[in-house]
Amino acid sequence: AMAPTEEEAHKRMVRLSSSLELPYPICAVAPMVGQCDLPFRELTRRHAATLVYSEMLKAEDFAESDRYRRDAFGALGVVDSGPLLVQFCTRSPAAFAAACREAERLGARAA
Repeated sequence: AMAPTEEEAHKRMVRLSSSLELPYPICAVAPMVGQCDLPFRELTRRHAATLVYSEMLKAEDFAESDRYRRDAFGALGVVDSGPLLVQFCTRSPAAFAAACREAERLGARAA
């Protein structure tokens, strides 16, 4: 079999999970604490990022605070324009689960 042309390769999709499929090649932006806020994520998307991680968010605050969620996800409180994988820190499984539910409700693709 012949290798795909560059154009064909760029049309290929890669399934990462049952709910997340991205165009090949995947251009992922690694998270940086205090740097992967909404304006930074929007900037990286304009420069071809297909998958972006959030900065590390506190699960308890994310689950309980509208303001914290707005700070993380922008004024509308929803995920930005493309697949976003959200990271949470916590020692509490219940807080993690609650934060994941909130992130999913707002459109995050994975936590």
